[in-house]
Amino acid sequence: MLTVTALRAGYGGIEAVREVTLHVPRGGMVALIGANGAGKTTLLNALSGLVRPKSGRVELAGDDITGRPGHAVSRLGLLQVPEGRRVLGPLSVLENLLLGRQAARGRAPGHLDQVFELFPVLAERRAQPSGSLSGGQQQMLAIGRALMGAPRVLLLDEPSLGLSPLMATTVFAALAKLNGSGLAMLVVEQNARRALAATGRAYVMEGGRIAAEGDSAALMHDPAIIAHYLGQAAPAAGTGQVPPHAA
Repeated sequence: MLTVTALRAGYGGIEAVREVTLHVPRGGMVALIGANGAGKTTLLNALSGLVRPKSGRVELAGDDITGRPGHAVSRLGLLQVPEGRRVLGPLSVLENLLLGRQAARGRAPGHLDQVFELFPVLAERRAQPSGSLSGGQQQMLAIGRALMGAPRVLLLDEPSLGLSPLMATTVFAALAKLNGSGLAMLVVEQNARRALAATGRAYVMEGGRIAAEGDSAALMHDPAIIAHYLGQAAPAAGTGQVPPHAA
């Protein structure tokens, strides 16, 4: 559904994304993990048209969308839920959701009923100013707003950032439900363990490049991934050094 080939992108003279190649299959849920500054957000911004790639190719369902502006990319069905949620605080929950329909211009928009079924608290607080919601509720609203744009592929940048463990679990349960309905997703997530547990395939980004990739379950048991991203020491074997492919 989403195929990225040898993509390079950055800001000014800084190249934050270097020859990145990855694939999100139709109906797949893929994780992208890595340390702060690895280039993950820049990659998402390049995919969604907020940053113009320097070279490489981005395809959505076989169509070349490389370098198209953000509004054109979103109208084709590639939508991003940004880090920090960025809801429009003075507007009500309902107004934020209805604005999300703009991304589907030329296509059938998403349905409020779907969003309210997924996140009942948004239905309860539809008239409430969005800025008065809790962080977790704002994250639900940001996801719901993207759903109103009828995404074919959803990009999520740090969906659990700043949330309590309980609220993060709630958000990821909603993402699993969406994926179960067939929505393809690429999830950038600070909590590598949660990301790997929730997805079928994952990529590890270091220094702007893909340093490792594979089935999420296999990566979760990779000693180098455990040592560097899962907060546990790697099993005592060999020298304890990180293999070159995972460094």
